[in-house]
Amino acid sequence: MKTTMRRVLATAVLLSLAGMATAAGKLEANVGVVSNYLFRGVTQTNDTAAVQGGIDFTDDSGFYLGTWTSEAGGATGSYELDLYGGYVFTVRQGIELDVGLISYQYPNVSNASFEEIFIGADFQNGFTAKFSADLDNKNYYLEGAYDMPLTQGYALNLHLGMYSRDILPDYNDIAVTLSKGEFSLGLSFTDDDIGAGNPTDNYRVVVGWKKTF
Repeated sequence: MKTTMRRVLATAVLLSLAGMATAAGKLEANVGVVSNYLFRGVTQTNDTAAVQGGIDFTDDSGFYLGTWTSEAGGATGSYELDLYGGYVFTVRQGIELDVGLISYQYPNVSNASFEEIFIGADFQNGFTAKFSADLDNKNYYLEGAYDMPLTQGYALNLHLGMYSRDILPDYNDIAVTLSKGEFSLGLSFTDDDIGAGNPTDNYRVVVGWKKTF
């Protein structure tokens, strides 16, 4: 079932990206580099830097498809490939919902790939919220964020996430990110003690650069 889902989503994304030149909508690409790739507060690169990039296509109707990849695993040479699709629509003035499916694939790591369904809300006032569910593994992630514009082109993002996992212990993550233009500086904390030698290992500072075309 999981393999079939990945193939269906991968096929849909690739077909869409192949034909989007003639479709009505918007095509964007992005490339970036971070000093440490964090996923839900946990390093995916053994605290080393990662090059990242992706392609997104959004139809005028609100449907979208995309793919994104990043180095992962540090010296192991593995990588992450995400395939996703969804639909954004307005439910009432000032509230947009985003529902979709994402497949996290790790081609060089056995039995690591998984899929999540998600629903997100954008309240158009800086506040966003999102709930993601990996139904196969009974893992659930709830997150909220607030974007605050500052002076001189700076912006501040506050993030709180709560990860409920079936086998591994639950944990929370908090992040504060200051950005301007293509550059960002973030401080992240997680209370997940898996693999941490001491509590201070769960604090991380991340510098990033991202360019969208």
